Amino acid sequence: MDKELDNLKSHDAFHYVSRASVLAKGKRILRMTWVFKIKTDAEGWLNKYKARYCVVGTGQVQGEDYWEKFSSGARSSSIKIVIALVTVADWIDFHFDLDGAYLDAAIDAEVYVDQPSGMDPEVGPRGEPLVMALDKAIYGTAQAGRLFTKKFRAALCDIGFESSLDDESVFRLDHRLGRAVLTTHVDDGIGGASTQAILDWVHDQIEKHGFKFSARGPWHTLVGFGVRRDRVARTTSLNAAKQIEALAREHLAGERSVNPPTPSCETIMKLQPAPP
Repeated sequence: MDKELDNLKSHDAFHYVSRASVLAKGKRILRMTWVFKIKTDAEGWLNKYKARYCVVGTGQVQGEDYWEKFSSGARSSSIKIVIALVTVADWIDFHFDLDGAYLDAAIDAEVYVDQPSGMDPEVGPRGEPLVMALDKAIYGTAQAGRLFTKKFRAALCDIGFESSLDDESVFRLDHRLGRAVLTTHVDDGIGGASTQAILDWVHDQIEKHGFKFSARGPWHTLVGFGVRRDRVARTTSLNAAKQIEALAREHLAGERSVNPPTPSCETIMKLQPAPP
């Protein structure tokens, strides 16, 4: 929790103002909530614990607290096409995750939120209660995804990437150092590069545009799926073991095993339809 609050402060995501002054202007003060998540890898092993301090965005009113909230992401078919292209062309595969992505875009409306619960609140010089005036579109705000996508897309175009006419979240780059193709999904980048030189240059340019990487490297997991690539055979396979096991645990609760035996043809033929 302390790390998350420090992250917000390091990104200049807010500043404190008097609660009385906000109410005097007739502005609403939105609720906040902590969201805790256990991050796992493709095999389901513990990766890290994560805490997010999020706005309860359902309290926002369009035209007052936000204007638009649509944000695009690459279609699953587009991601698969890029994976196939990189595999067949034998390019260098890469994946990155941006750190605190939604904290990079300035907010486009006047939004006030309560201070984090469970922590000592900040008070004014006379002990008056304070609230947080948002300077960045933090997680949970209705416009966060759209504003981040808009800023990151502008940065990619400035670097030299061209957006696909069929899917605006797919980009390609032709450069003297080589060629690259990239798909974006929220704050994840998935793609391939023809040379290591162009890949290093792209990473460097993204950082020069003010973005930070929380993770980057070859394909290991893509949008939650495990990846196994064989460059010699030029094949790439996706593994959904984690998702399948989660479904099994949810829908086979109380069963003796989450890996029941495959039913025989005779068993299947004897199955009766569910009662209405």
